[in-house]
This record gives sequence, C-alpha cells and structure tokens, in this order.
Amino acid sequence: VVDTAEDIVTYTNNITNVSSSNFENMVIIDRLPGVNDRGVVNWQDQRGSEFAVAYLENLSLTVEDGNGNSTPVDPSMYTIRFSSIAFNQAYADDDFDGEEGSGWHDTWQEDDTSFRIVMADAFTLKPNETLLIRYDGKISDDADPGQIAWNSFGYRYSVGTIHLTAE
Repeated sequence: VVDTAEDIVTYTNNITNVSSSNFENMVIIDRLPGVNDRGVVNWQDQRGSEFAVAYLENLSLTVEDGNGNSTPVDPSMYTIRFSSIAFNQAYADDDFDGEEGSGWHDTWQEDDTSFRIVMADAFTLKPNETLLIRYDGKISDDADPGQIAWNSFGYRYSVGTIHLTAE
C-alpha cells in the first residue's frame, strides 16, 4: 500500500529448495506491478494493481543455507535483462529458457515491465538452500495513498532431466 508517490520499495523474492535434489539451469522472471497487470506464469491471473513500479537497480542475490548463513552470489553467476512485454501477454518458453533473441535488453527503459535473471550453468541451489533476490523499485508518480500494487515472479529450473516452472 502506497503512503506517498515518492516511495521507494524494496522487494525480496525467495526461492527455497525443499526437495532432496539440486535446482539447476534457473531462470527467474519478475513482472513488476502495473495497471491491468497479470501473473508471470499464470498470465491469465489478473493481479489488480492500481499503479506501476519501476525497477531501480540495487539488485543483490544471496544464498541462505538451512542454518541461516548467507553468502552473496557472485555477479558472474548470473545475467539480468529487461523487457517491455505487455501486461496482457504471456511469457514464451524462450523467455523462461533464457534465450537471448527473445526481446530482452541490457538496461531498464521507461516502458519496461519486467526483468529476467539467468543463472550461470555453474550455479546450483542445493537442498535446504534459499535464493534471495532483492532490488529496489520506484512507485509511479500517479499512485495515490491507499492504492495497492502486486509484484509477481516466476522461475524455471531443472532437477536432473525434469524442467519445472513455478510462480
């Protein structure tokens, strides 16, 4: 809920591996809030956000083990890209597969709605570990006090030869 139109919000997305196998080949897509927005994986799910939030950088990734110890993820272990895909469009398999030619670019632009993190092949999320993704967002100037906006993120990963997608 917005207090003033000047608010900066910090998001933390958590992915916890509760399985007994490693998560590999991870691709995370975060669709920031916007009017008439929809979910990332279940794109027909209308989120009902009343204002937009723009990505403001300060992205940090850490892995927390089962004992609460945190380790920063080296930036060489992931790439981040941005997209202006419309809120009423679904992400394609190419988007969740981390394909470079699917309309993603290197810097946040004014009409962008989402970002994607492609983890390096060498990155593994082990059982009982949590990947924490933190970043700042700027609430749009047209937001009114009391309005609500919902963030949505989804990810695809492999467990052995099985590929799974979650939101």
